[in-house]
Amino acid sequence: MMRRAALTVASAALYAAAFPPLALHALAWVALVPLLVALRGASVRCAVGLGTLWAVVAAEGVGTWFATGVARYYDRPLALGAFCFAAVALILAAPFYAAFAAAYAHLVRDSRLRPLDALWVPAAWVACELARARFLVGNPWALLGYSQVGWTPLVQVADVTGIYGVTFVLAAANGAIAACMDGSVAMRVRRRALAIATALAVVALGYGGVALTRSPPAGQPLTIAVVQASADIGPAWRPELYGANLDTYLQLSSVALRDAHPDVVVWPESAVTFFLEDERAYRAAIARVFGGSGAHLIVGGPAHDGGDVAADRRSDVADHDGTRYFNSAFLVDADASILARYDKVRLVPFGEYFPLPALEPLSRRFAATRTFTAGNVRAPLVDGGRAFGIVICFEAMYPELVSEQVVRGATLLVNITNDAWMGDTSFAPLHLAIASLRAVENRRYLVRAAATGISAVVDPFGRTIAEIPAFTRGVRTVGVRALTDTTFYTRYGDVFALACAVATAALLVAGRPRRRTRRS
Repeated sequence: MMRRAALTVASAALYAAAFPPLALHALAWVALVPLLVALRGASVRCAVGLGTLWAVVAAEGVGTWFATGVARYYDRPLALGAFCFAAVALILAAPFYAAFAAAYAHLVRDSRLRPLDALWVPAAWVACELARARFLVGNPWALLGYSQVGWTPLVQVADVTGIYGVTFVLAAANGAIAACMDGSVAMRVRRRALAIATALAVVALGYGGVALTRSPPAGQPLTIAVVQASADIGPAWRPELYGANLDTYLQLSSVALRDAHPDVVVWPESAVTFFLEDERAYRAAIARVFGGSGAHLIVGGPAHDGGDVAADRRSDVADHDGTRYFNSAFLVDADASILARYDKVRLVPFGEYFPLPALEPLSRRFAATRTFTAGNVRAPLVDGGRAFGIVICFEAMYPELVSEQVVRGATLLVNITNDAWMGDTSFAPLHLAIASLRAVENRRYLVRAAATGISAVVDPFGRTIAEIPAFTRGVRTVGVRALTDTTFYTRYGDVFALACAVATAALLVAGRPRRRTRRS
């Protein structure tokens, strides 16, 4: 048992090393092998324990920022952050990997499946990841395929399969190698498994190579300026910060407007710390900078659906008058008139709303303006022939939200986020990598503005064409195109992953492992 546990921990460590901060991407091609070897011959009960162990260790490896980020966000001791991490790992990750481990331990005994290890193993792993991303609140952080962001040819298959196609290729290689390490598997079966895994990798890379040789997509040209003020307002709504940082954003924007004449300027989530719809004086300040430029502004800030909240808008105490508050993005013209608003649809539990007020140790001092209500309109912000598909912060992790925006006409993707409370960690590069896959899946340019970074512009092939490093103040101005073509993935979503899940379920229902007989 100790050997199996050691192999499981080694597998989780290799998995984590494939992601930032180490970002040793090649390790993802072998990271699952020790786990699969440990599961061969294990009982179902043992497999469940190993899968749970793997999930917790891997979660710690790809979420080193979690405990300190939670402690900072809630202004609580680090021990509470560690407790929250353990709860998240055990509830939102462990059950799915335990289920995979049990299924693998069960199915690997069937000699009829051995020649197909390079197909059914990745199908089962994809089914596990799909369940993790969709069930409960959804936890698609650090799926296996995201480890390959940066290897541009491989990730192009995402415009058909989503991120799960990349995961499938990687898991196929791991499954084939694990089969080859089983001495009870015949040599011809090992060769067949390796041949299948190699063919999958060659097909995926060939598809990517062809995709990258295509002519750049045609579309309306736009010049976009991304502003990163690297200004941290903290997690709490404090009255002394009402209106803070507006001067900084205006100063940075004025340089871009003067030198590059952009069509659109993008500020991050929570860039304005006031109610833009109510504050005429602040909008007048924006108009003085943008007036005459013809440029539009996309900016994140709070919104409400109540009447006049001027009496308590600077208060840090939640009111109870029934007013609902939203985490929003605004499209503003050069005269500072608000043209459209998007309210964040997928809120972070315990971060943007508090579902369990009875758990006092987890609560923090929520102001009314930081306790949000989810929006119910998933449509782009439209201005003339341009349609901006907005996703706020963690919404970029959910491809179905982004694809829905594109189906509804989004010609450019805009991800505004505030990662400041995470601190200087591995969080930012992985968050950017996850968001960049949305550009490949939908073949759209993605503009990402982050409060403290990393801000970037990503082309429809997932390549970063402009970037502002974390904790750096600056502006990047880039030419992009508003595109209209749609991909298979945009139209049909995760049909590939769903097919993997159905195939895995069918194997589990129909599979009956054969008993081994002792040779005379």
